[in-house]
Formats: sequence, structure tokens, C-alpha cells
Amino acid sequence: MPVTPPPVATSRLGVNIAGRPILRDISMSIQSGEVVAILGANGSGKSTLIKAILNQAAATSGSVALFGAPARGFRDWARIGYVPQHSSLSQGVVASVKEVVASGRLSRRGPFRPSRTTDRRAIAEALDVVGLADRAGHPVSTLSGGQRQRVLIARALAGQPELLIMDEPNAGVDLGNQQAIADSLHDLVTTGSTLVLVLHELGPFAPWIQRCLVLSEGRLVFAGAPEAAPVVPGTHHHHPPESAHPSAHEGLIQGGS
Repeated sequence: MPVTPPPVATSRLGVNIAGRPILRDISMSIQSGEVVAILGANGSGKSTLIKAILNQAAATSGSVALFGAPARGFRDWARIGYVPQHSSLSQGVVASVKEVVASGRLSRRGPFRPSRTTDRRAIAEALDVVGLADRAGHPVSTLSGGQRQRVLIARALAGQPELLIMDEPNAGVDLGNQQAIADSLHDLVTTGSTLVLVLHELGPFAPWIQRCLVLSEGRLVFAGAPEAAPVVPGTHHHHPPESAHPSAHEGLIQGGS
């Protein structure tokens, strides 16, 4: 049987920005169905790695492949969902929650085709997963920061991606919304989607994380189980709720991008 290529793979990836090396010699792969956390202190290169994966930062050396195809020429972006930090969804947005989430279907149906039953169902299901079905008609500007983050997640889910990348989904979000966001991952994990989360700390996401990639000064210094992950210097452990998986209670890391 043919081997299915991993959703994400890098080989000796290096990225320089303004002549300064940000990522150095990173080789890793993320397999289909994996839930992976990318961790590291401020300036470790986490955000740049995500940008390189999404072809928003050019590789200076080495390569990035998405589903076996070079990222530089990748065209099948409907297979990938991206959730930026909620600050990217301005309080000045006049669209309703449902309208923002519906925009996540554009990669599937194209901008000029009418909405179909499958589109409407995907939008409704995405709103339900993040617990905002009752806010569908509300202006996004009336929501809290944590709720806006959940809208961004629903927008990505509406596109039904095979690979979902989330950039610090709990940054600046209160604990209640952090838990709601973590809970929304349940269906994705159980249906075998591939998730990549850039995190300050594992926190309520700990039960879902299968593997951690730890960056330090632009290098990949650890790839393995969460309980074996090293603690980033100058940070502290953050213990998830008691309901978290026991193996996820150790080696948690806090840090910035």
C-alpha cells in the first residue's frame, strides 16, 4: 500500500528575516491525526515556524512540505484551517457571528457561488461546536475577546480542514473561554483531524496533546511526549484541571511566541 505523506514535514528548514537567522536546521514531521503543541519561550521562533508552514515566510534553506507537496507551490489551501490570535478580529467588525463563520466556507465553494445545504450545515455545526449557536446573529463587536477567539475557530472549522493550525488560542482569553475552546477540540480529535497548536501553556488543552515540539533560539530542542518535555528557563509549570489526562500533568511549559 502507498504511504500517505504527513500533513506537515520540514527538512533542515532555516528562515532568515532581515538577514537575521530566526529558524535553524529544523527537521520534523506531523503525522495525520496527531495533536501537536509547539512550545517555547519568547523569541524562540514559534510564530515564524507557523508562517513558514503556511508559506507566509520563505525558507532560506531546507524545505517545507504540506501533504507531500512543496509549501512554496501548494495550492490546496482548503485542506488547511488557520486560527490566528483573536486580536486579528477587530472590535470594529460590523459583520454578524454567522457571517464571519460563513466566510470559512469560501475556500470550499468559491466566492461567487451561492451557499448550498452542505455549506449551511457546516456553518451551523461549527457554531454548535464552539458553543455560539445562540449568538449567530449578534455583531462580532459585541463579543468578549474569548468569544471572538471561538468565532475564529468556528470559521476555520466551517471549512472542514484536514489540518488545523491554531496560534495561541488561549492568549488573552479568560479561563472559562479557554476551557470552552479546549472542549471544542473534542470532536476534531475524535474524528482524526490533525491539530497543531502554538501555546503559551498546555493548560486546559493538556488532555488532547499527544506530542510537544519545543523550540529554543530557533532550534528544535525537543520532540516527544508532553510529560517528558523540558521546562523553558524562567517559566513555571501550569497544572491543568483535575479532569486532565494524568500523563499531561508534568513538563508543562509557559512562554511567549
